[in-house]
Amino acid sequence: MRKVFQKNSFFFCYLLSRLGDEVLVFLIPLLAYTTTGDVSKSGLLLTAEWIPRLIALNLVGPCVDRYGAKRLVMAADFLRFILLVSSCISLLFYYSQVHFHLLIAMSVFIGIATEISYVATEVLIVRDLPTHAGNSQKLTQSIDQLARVLAPALAIWAHTKLALSSIFVWTALFVFLNLLAVSVSVPYLPVSRDKNNSSYFCLGFFLISTDSVLRSLSSMAFVANLAFGIALSTLSYFVIGVFGHSESMVGYVVGMSAFVSIITLYSLRGSLTTHHQAAMASLVFIAALIGLRFAPNFPVFALSYVFFGSAAGVLSLYVRSVRATVCSKDVLGRVTGIMVFINSASYPISGFLVFMFGQAHISQVLNFIIVVVCIQMTLFLKQILNINF
Repeated sequence: MRKVFQKNSFFFCYLLSRLGDEVLVFLIPLLAYTTTGDVSKSGLLLTAEWIPRLIALNLVGPCVDRYGAKRLVMAADFLRFILLVSSCISLLFYYSQVHFHLLIAMSVFIGIATEISYVATEVLIVRDLPTHAGNSQKLTQSIDQLARVLAPALAIWAHTKLALSSIFVWTALFVFLNLLAVSVSVPYLPVSRDKNNSSYFCLGFFLISTDSVLRSLSSMAFVANLAFGIALSTLSYFVIGVFGHSESMVGYVVGMSAFVSIITLYSLRGSLTTHHQAAMASLVFIAALIGLRFAPNFPVFALSYVFFGSAAGVLSLYVRSVRATVCSKDVLGRVTGIMVFINSASYPISGFLVFMFGQAHISQVLNFIIVVVCIQMTLFLKQILNINF
């Protein structure tokens, strides 16, 4: 009974932590657009946020394998807690209103700690909580999607009812609860200490480059995240600037997308193989992206974004499950860190594209990404339909 309680408390506190992350992910780009009125600033924010994250991702995988996932999760959550409290103090005593450069600084440092915690948790679920790892992965993916359902509505409510400093306080509390849950629920496991630091850092790249499945997963996820980053950077512009709706409608669209993703994950379970699920999600992803580009009105645009995000959620679960299947637990941290690094490298690129081309050329950016996604998804479909393991 105690083990069940500890496991449930871990996932409940993980939900709170992810909810806090998603509130900030939704709220900060929205603040960037509403305070400046320029969609290119949202793209600049995305680029500035993800470059430091990529540096952290390049290092966190080997550190997880070397020092243990539990230690890294606790250290990252403690760092996030300190940063959120510091941001709250800055707003209370040094800034009378939100400034764009403050948003960038917050995104950079909190984003680094968030990525460290994310990669370490991915490994922790598979390696340190091995019982029913597949179910734990699906539960984790569902928690991620549930956080995306709740976060937009919660962020809009908090934005209208609370000061930004108060939002930081509540987010810091959620992170601290996750830190406590990990410390109580997850055992310390012995880890191997590789003395060859060069091979330790390079092994993840080597394994991905020599394994066709991992290589295909990484390239697909990179292109999918590139499209998702562009859609995320321009969502506020289209909903508010083009179709003339309020800020709350941005939250409804994002929340509905994650809600449909959860329904999709559980409705497909047991009816098709995971490879066929990924193939169907790839086709839906392409169709929804085309719908975003050529939507004649807001209902079509919103529906396209809902299915776009839903397909991205299915593809994300597929990457998680296949990665855990083909990788040994001894190198899972390194491979996970490098794969997340490669996949996430698309975010600063997508933000840079939006920043460089601006509002006047968003259509050309979407045309370009549609062509890239169609080519990559075709190669991905050819690969996964021939997988046998």
